[in-house]
Amino acid sequence: MSTSRRLTVYRNSRPVGTLWADSARLQFAYHEEVLGDRSAALGVRLPVRPGTFDDHLVRPCFENLLPEGDLRAYLAKVEKVDVGDVVGLLAAFGGECSGALSLWPEGDTPPSQAAYAPCDVHDVRAALAMVRANEASVRPSPAQVMQRGRLSMSGAQDKLVLFRRPSSGPGSAPDEPVYRVPLRGAPSTVLVKHAREERFPGLLHNELLCMRLMAAAGVPTAQSAVHALDATVYETARFDRLLEANEAVTRLHAEDGCQVTGRTSFQKYASTGAPGYAELCTVLRRAGAAPAEDAERLLRWAVANLALGNRDAHAKNLMLLHTASGVRLAPAYDVTCTLVYPDLDADELPLRFGGQTHVKGVNAQALRVAAREFGVTPARAAAVASDACDRLLAAIDGAAHTVVVMAGAHRLVGELCETVRAAARETRERLVAVG
Repeated sequence: MSTSRRLTVYRNSRPVGTLWADSARLQFAYHEEVLGDRSAALGVRLPVRPGTFDDHLVRPCFENLLPEGDLRAYLAKVEKVDVGDVVGLLAAFGGECSGALSLWPEGDTPPSQAAYAPCDVHDVRAALAMVRANEASVRPSPAQVMQRGRLSMSGAQDKLVLFRRPSSGPGSAPDEPVYRVPLRGAPSTVLVKHAREERFPGLLHNELLCMRLMAAAGVPTAQSAVHALDATVYETARFDRLLEANEAVTRLHAEDGCQVTGRTSFQKYASTGAPGYAELCTVLRRAGAAPAEDAERLLRWAVANLALGNRDAHAKNLMLLHTASGVRLAPAYDVTCTLVYPDLDADELPLRFGGQTHVKGVNAQALRVAAREFGVTPARAAAVASDACDRLLAAIDGAAHTVVVMAGAHRLVGELCETVRAAARETRERLVAVG
């Protein structure tokens, strides 16, 4: 890892500090100009203060901005840096990240005007195809798209961020949305990802349905749809971006569950050291604008994921939005029923619930333990659990019809509905024991 490379860290368009590596350890310091200004803070664990923050505080903030797994390894190969070189990877891809942070090599600055390139259906399909460097293609690979745009989106799936202009009004032309690829760190407004049909059949329908059922269960949820240029591609609106009337985009700062609790992306699951709900609720109490409301919303999210059969609801699938009065729990995202895929673990929980790591241990006693973690009474926890399950069960058929209208028929939809119905009924029976 280079010891000489230094990156200027921006929060929105404001330079607030410098990131660098001292041997293998990440270091960060705020600029003198922002000392005393709490609005410049990078996160709940990095408050504005003089001096240098060491690796144990800095690494979770910045490592979690990068893609994970095969995609990170691929991008490291393209850039000819070590896969663990956080500074080197962010130097190439840190212009547009989750939240309001962007990173630029010292001496380089973000453009004063956001720039975009035209984008058509062929560009989207090619960019999501994960074309490797040794494969010939007349279309850009994801690495080339991400290099050109300096784009870095956390997570393990192949995904791309784009700018989407809203549809024109009645009588206007064209009527369909216009997509553009961000250039040089320009902000995006939507995230798109392909369905991986060969490995996970019906994943597009799965996520569209489960996102709607999460909302039906009473959890605020990000808007999702099929991509307007390609009905096989999933699209979700970025809740950390605000699109103004003049098509200017404001970045809203946010941190995921690993960042706010000091974990790396490797620690997003309970089996690898993920935070528990009690720790997440502690963050809400210390830094939140409405901690009691958000803690109960987090409980509802946890129960709804159990009811949906989602065994991939890990700590990076939780995000806190920074507001002037404190952090708020962000809308739900990345929600799927994993139980319909037999190759995936059906018994292990991604996050501990009431001290339990396996579904068999989730019962009324676990809910009473969880109630203490979330700071609610056992009676209130039971009421939230039963309400979430009942709402979800009542919405399955209607949500499935909506998804088929949006994305077309798929053989998995019927199986998906029955799997979710069974999981929701079992979850309700386990958590809210009669008598």
